[in-house]
Amino acid sequence: MGRSEITKPSNTTSKTGAICAAVGAVVLIGAVCIFIVGFGLKLDVLYIAIAVTFLAIGILTLIIGIVLLMQGRKVGRLLSGKDLIAKWSYEPEDNERNKSGYIYIGAKGIYKNGLYTSWSKNYALEAVFLSKGDRKRLVFQYVINKNHSNPNTMAGVRKKISVPVPVEKIEDAASVVTYFLRESKIGRE
Repeated sequence: MGRSEITKPSNTTSKTGAICAAVGAVVLIGAVCIFIVGFGLKLDVLYIAIAVTFLAIGILTLIIGIVLLMQGRKVGRLLSGKDLIAKWSYEPEDNERNKSGYIYIGAKGIYKNGLYTSWSKNYALEAVFLSKGDRKRLVFQYVINKNHSNPNTMAGVRKKISVPVPVEKIEDAASVVTYFLRESKIGRE
């Protein structure tokens, strides 16, 4: 069975960010309106409390939206091919989970099935390797650094992202490992 070329996925990070930012802005406008009505009509303190609550929710939602929009720009660069190292799709026969999916791999992060993970001080990439066995998987091992300390002495949570590698993409996966070993000075398991 032949594989078709991977179709460009939707940038869900950017879309979610735009929705959050828009909702945050609307909630902030609503909070200002409640403040104006509460002060203008000299109404009960309840209006002020409601306005402060909406103000906090609006600010938080707006901040989350802006952060997601910034991350969405990184995803957009990856999907457009600007920061792309490799990409492929995989079918149920390629992995034991019997699900199809896709991956876009860049120097600064990976976009797998709509979820973006970026490498940073707080998400420090430790190792990239191909698993052993019949069904090859490309594994990204990273540490979520909770105390923002030196990445070499992290007391964080170790995680792995494992991606099925179709037989015809083994060379691409090996070149990804080589890239990260050479460019990022990370380890190999």
